[in-house]
Amino acid sequence: MRTRAGSVFFALVSLVAAVAIAGNSEFIPMGNARVIARNGLHLAGSRGATAALWNPAGLGLLGGRGLELSVIDRREQQQYESPARGFHCSFRQDDFAFGGGAFWVGLGPFVPALSYGRVVDYAVNWPYAMVRSKGAATTLLAFDMFHRFHVNALSLACAFALGGAHLGIAAHNFWIERSVAFPLANESWYQGQGAPAYQVAFDQQGKDYGWSLGAIVPVGKHVRAGIMVRSGYSTSLHGKARSGMVADLDSVAARETEVTSRVQMPWSVAAGLNLELGGEWEVNIDGAYSLWGTTEKALSFSFQDPRWRAVLSGIDTVTGVSPGQWQLDLRNSVDLGFGVEYAPPRSFTYELGYRFAGSPNSAASYSMFLPTVDHHWLSLGVCYTGVQYCIEAALTYGFGERTHVRASENAGFNGKYDADALVLGFTVRYGL
Repeated sequence: MRTRAGSVFFALVSLVAAVAIAGNSEFIPMGNARVIARNGLHLAGSRGATAALWNPAGLGLLGGRGLELSVIDRREQQQYESPARGFHCSFRQDDFAFGGGAFWVGLGPFVPALSYGRVVDYAVNWPYAMVRSKGAATTLLAFDMFHRFHVNALSLACAFALGGAHLGIAAHNFWIERSVAFPLANESWYQGQGAPAYQVAFDQQGKDYGWSLGAIVPVGKHVRAGIMVRSGYSTSLHGKARSGMVADLDSVAARETEVTSRVQMPWSVAAGLNLELGGEWEVNIDGAYSLWGTTEKALSFSFQDPRWRAVLSGIDTVTGVSPGQWQLDLRNSVDLGFGVEYAPPRSFTYELGYRFAGSPNSAASYSMFLPTVDHHWLSLGVCYTGVQYCIEAALTYGFGERTHVRASENAGFNGKYDADALVLGFTVRYGL
């Protein structure tokens, strides 16, 4: 149904975004541009070097050899409204991610691939102002309040043919970074000690490993089935916590200290069908299940300096932030979607899709650091195929389901949450 160049292009697309989360508050990988355009899953047809991060068996659908380069831009805005904390809108910033990879067809039944890129780019960034009054004096203060969680991966993958099926395996080396910033009110200011409020920031890094297994199996002349299992991972993050608050309240304490936490990402399983309808149409139906409910129920930050532990314990009365521990009572999440592709006998191919992305948040885990609500994603894409190169563009719009968290369910960050997002991706691939 497609030319060799066409399949080459779709592999190229695999770098558009190993994950759709830059400037985005979701953790679900969306794969390459073609996958994004066809619902963000597409288990029975995700082709390309970076398919290793979703279904590495997709490498078996390639032909020839190729190099890939992709860029994706994401813009999302979160909304949070609370009777106690007012109305907040996060920054709608351009957040770019880049990636690259290569694959080689021609080693008998094996198709190896090597790729590098950002696989998780979780980011939410709020403008935050605080008004503090003492006597006749009123002070207006501006602060940073954000949570950025980045995971970059170097992935080595291989697919091989077994009868009419394709099996794939991939190993991943993850580099993990977490940055957090928030304000804390200083109640001792009323007694003349220190400033009205302080900026606090954590920066941490860590490494870990993981793997993916996948298969694409023909179940009829015009139907393929795809399945995937991706391992979770858990590791410690180490870095620095910085603030002038502890030093101002305790002259012996330093303005920074070592801070340690853990990160745990869930196991995921997924499956899908790809149906060829006539000579120019394809339809895919897919689902994924992520085991967030098996991850830790709290994210704890441990400070080396005991003075920091003493000052940063408890919940801040103004911001609602608990500096030493975040509630993470997450639940298993489900993603479901379908996609359509139209490939007329010309150089252009067109795709569209829909996906429901379930949030792992329970009522207790919502906060301005973890505001993810259920999303509905509408997507479309176009591909131009030349003799030795392909260019694909994908555009996705996501809108959230407004979620109301009651005070009885979440004392610190109850209120209403909502979001919308726009994702634009491009991929260029050259066949060798």
